[in-house]
Formats: sequence, structure tokens, C-alpha cells
Amino acid sequence: MISMGKIISMIFCVVICVAVIAIPSLMIKKRSSKLETGLLGALCYGFLGYVWQYIFFIFFATFVMGTLKNTGVFLQILMTLASTALTILSLFWGIYLTNQKQRSLYRSAAIGIGFSCGKMAIELIYSNLYRVYFAFQINGGTFQADPEIKASILSTSTTTIYLDTYRCVLMFFVVFALALIMGHLYLKEDVKKMSILAGILYEVVTLVNLLLGSVIPGIAGTIVQLVFLTAVGAAAAMILWNWFRTGKVVLNPLEIMRKEK
Repeated sequence: MISMGKIISMIFCVVICVAVIAIPSLMIKKRSSKLETGLLGALCYGFLGYVWQYIFFIFFATFVMGTLKNTGVFLQILMTLASTALTILSLFWGIYLTNQKQRSLYRSAAIGIGFSCGKMAIELIYSNLYRVYFAFQINGGTFQADPEIKASILSTSTTTIYLDTYRCVLMFFVVFALALIMGHLYLKEDVKKMSILAGILYEVVTLVNLLLGSVIPGIAGTIVQLVFLTAVGAAAAMILWNWFRTGKVVLNPLEIMRKEK
């Protein structure tokens, strides 16, 4: 039997994901609707960007893991580098396309929302919806799918569901802010700085998160990872909120804090 608490946590995860995507999208739409159109197209470019980089990453990871064996941390670092490269490339692809006819920081930022929408849709929304569907079948005695699916649902704890959702929400703010920064530098025609800065920022976040989990085992490692991601997510959210409130993109969160004092 699947507890009702676990089923509710799955549904709650989906609701949170939808809200996190919808609220900033509507805020940007309300702010930009009097100035321009094309926000929906930008969101779609971001979504498609996530999909194609996700497919490329799967092919790359399959090839590398089939070629390089027993490489441990080296393989994990290589995967983070590949993920960073594909993420930055897909964001740049979306920002480039959405600025072809009319240059817009709003649409550039929306690329990050669309990208995160794809990530949440594949990693959280879809997985939790099918878990809810199968959970009701398991409880009703009508489950006839693969036994491994049932075992996976039974073994997944409510805590894990909430933590995965929390991590994904934090990364939403990171990618959203990253797209904003990239769009800001792209509109200033500083593509080289945009690519280097975005690549370094994203790789540092993913690599430090990986190393913290590898060096510090167990619950302690999970707590340290969450603290680190929370700090990064808060910094990203600060950059986003300052931009939305003032219309200016400030890359240093500490500078924003000093101005608030």
C-alpha cells in the first residue's frame, strides 16, 4: 500500500513546480506586454533547448560510460563539464533566436524559465504524475505494470520527494538568473564574456555540489549540499528580484545587499 501522505507529497510536488514556472512567467508578461510580444515563443525556445540538450547529454553519457570504465570522480567531473557546456549552449541558442527580430531582455530571461520548465516537466512533473497514477492502482489492487516500477514507488520516501522538489526549485532560480545575465551581456554585444562567465558560474555550482556529496557522505553531505544550493538559489533570486524591481541587472548580490542598507 502507498500511504496517502506519500501520494499527497507527489501531487504537492507537481503543484509547486507549476506555480514556480507560472508565477514569474505571468509577472514578466504583465510587465512586458505593453512593450513587446513574443514571450510565449521565448518560453518555447527555452523548453526546446532543454529537450535537445537533454537528448545530446544522454547520448554523450552513454558513449563515455561505455568507453571509460572505473574512472570514479573523473567521470563525474566530465559529466558536469558536458552538462554545463550543453546548458550554456542551449540557453545561448534560445537567446540568439528570440532576439533576431527585436532585442529584448524580458524574452531573454524567459528562455531560462522555459529551460527550467523542460527540466521540471521531465524530472519531476511527469515522474510524479505517473507515480500518483500507479499508486492508486497499487492501492486498488489493479496494478499490472512492471514490478520494478512498483518497487521504485514503494522505496521512494516522502522526504526524498520533497528534497528533490526543493533542489529543482533552487536550480530554477539559478538557471533563470543565468539566462538573465546571459541576455544582459548578449544585448551589450559581449558574447565572449557572456559565454565564459555563464560557463564558470554554472560549472562551479554543479561541481561544488557534486564534490560536497562525494567528500561528505550520508545525511551530513545532503545537509551541506542543501545549504550550499540554498545560498546559491538565494543569491540568484536576489539578482532576479532586483532586476524586476529596478530594471537593472546587477551581477553581484553583495552589491545589491549594500544598496539595500
